Amino acid sequence: MTLSVCTICQDEEEPIKWFLEACTHLTSNCPTLNEVVLIDGGSKDNTIDVIKSYMDKVPLKLLERSFDCTRDQQNFGLEHCTGDFVFTPDADMTWTSNFPQVFNSGFFNNMKFCDFPMIYTAKDAHHWFYKWSNGVNMRLHKRGPKWIRKFHVKLEGQTQGLPVCGQVTIFENSCRISSEAALLNRGQRRQWCEKDMIEEGIGPGPVDRFLGAAKHAEFTRLPDNLLNLVIPGT
Repeated sequence: MTLSVCTICQDEEEPIKWFLEACTHLTSNCPTLNEVVLIDGGSKDNTIDVIKSYMDKVPLKLLERSFDCTRDQQNFGLEHCTGDFVFTPDADMTWTSNFPQVFNSGFFNNMKFCDFPMIYTAKDAHHWFYKWSNGVNMRLHKRGPKWIRKFHVKLEGQTQGLPVCGQVTIFENSCRISSEAALLNRGQRRQWCEKDMIEEGIGPGPVDRFLGAAKHAEFTRLPDNLLNLVIPGT
């Protein structure tokens, strides 16, 4: 089975470096990786320059499309994926170093969708402060279905009770960003979908949600079993 990585990005200058380091590790350890597809929605910082600096390390397909909604950006990316499976971490995410080994083993071959445990990191790659429950982080799927929700992640045919790969952990690194302006920007960008999110019983949160979390989170060191799987450089 072959693999594509696909994510959308916009003004991700700092966290996308960690994402691309994880992709570099994946490139070296997953011989069936076809491509890493990145769709930039109109970055005004140095995101594009950072991405281009990895062109000789990762099989990148850099695409640019003005952002309208998450769904349409993601579906545009899917059109350029050729792998049997598509891995869809966000541009501020990394994952444990055993992901290539698990993928190469055929663990996912009989799955259509797969969920992963996810934790927020704080301060650096070795500390965390928040853990998502299973069932909310569908990040791997067989290529074919399209995204159907304007925000967040939901594919055609996706239901509750997805299989979970407990061997691999996803790290959400947004609250490690050092620039307060960048943290505020992330909160502001979520406001475009406020109406749609409220209609589904949730909301984008306050504009300073990422800044507040970065300043006030009570974090602790990752357990040894995860520390040993953190990819260097992330």
